[in-house]
Amino acid sequence: MTRKFSCRRRVAAATLCALLACGIPSKEAAAAADALAAGAHQEVIFDAYSPLAGSAEQQRRLLTPLLAKALQEHVAASGQALSEQSIDLSRERFAYYVPNGAAPASGYRVLVFVPPWQQATLPRQWFGVLDRHATILVTAAASGNDENVIGRRIPLALAGYENIAHRFRIDASQTWIGGLSGGSRVALRIALGYPDLFRGALLNAGSDRFGALELPFPPAPLMEQFEQRTRLVYATGTKDESNAATDRASRDSARRYCVDDLIELPMRNAGHVLLDAGTLDRALSALEAERSPPANLDACRAQRAQTVNEDIARIEALLSRNDNAGAQAELASLDAHFGALALPQSLELARRIAKAARGASSDPAVSR
Repeated sequence: MTRKFSCRRRVAAATLCALLACGIPSKEAAAAADALAAGAHQEVIFDAYSPLAGSAEQQRRLLTPLLAKALQEHVAASGQALSEQSIDLSRERFAYYVPNGAAPASGYRVLVFVPPWQQATLPRQWFGVLDRHATILVTAAASGNDENVIGRRIPLALAGYENIAHRFRIDASQTWIGGLSGGSRVALRIALGYPDLFRGALLNAGSDRFGALELPFPPAPLMEQFEQRTRLVYATGTKDESNAATDRASRDSARRYCVDDLIELPMRNAGHVLLDAGTLDRALSALEAERSPPANLDACRAQRAQTVNEDIARIEALLSRNDNAGAQAELASLDAHFGALALPQSLELARRIAKAARGASSDPAVSR
């Protein structure tokens, strides 16, 4: 299989004779050539799982430490175990578009799109723009707003990226996640949790505030990657007033937590709609552009760390006064606002609070 794959990667997509030279039977060769051909590909079955979509890795990247701890305890108490992969790719369907023209020497750019609807839709009005930007678009079916975010929508997006990366030579510095409406909110969460995969996010009419349970911070090394090299492009209709307001809150919170590579592309006189071809063109140009080093990043990080330390000191003081309830409430707030950026202290504080609670419940004076 390795020999077939390496040869297929080296030849032109439609060169059937070269594929046959690799020893692939004719039917398999035809299917492989079709998979690499330019144009739209529908009802595609992928077979490569993303190791980054495993249950433990998702918990580490996408949940706050206290939520991950509570989930692990719940699963252990049930006597069951979480599946390593929450989707069965043999049952899933994807669609992708391969741009016309020669691939760039550095490889194709990639846009993984999370939809609000259930169909794996490839917007035809985008095809010319994708051609100009040499960008492969991939999307999954059954990944709409009614689906589970952690159990389906995020693993499907990661599987889309994984399989495109297996089939094509891609430019890892030009890979993006995007979405519309609720899919845009999921895309932002993926961008924050997976900055080692995606260098930017295209947020079309949907976003969340940073430092909230809807958008928890990942561990510090991932957060540093996100701050240094992830660009967020917000594209919302000017008549979509509620989401335009949410976008402003999202950007304000991003800057407060040291994220400053933010691009606004308002769609004039548009409501809650999929971005048009012209806006997509501007968005891809913005995502492709070289970024400047973040300004004042060290000072912002120092201020953020000081705030975390002050919150921890406040919880310590409450514990020293045996105010378990107050300490628990403050710890929940710390976990929600700073997520994994408060590790390892947040989990140690949780352990101490639980131990104090057990001690109080076994104290005869308390039980009376």
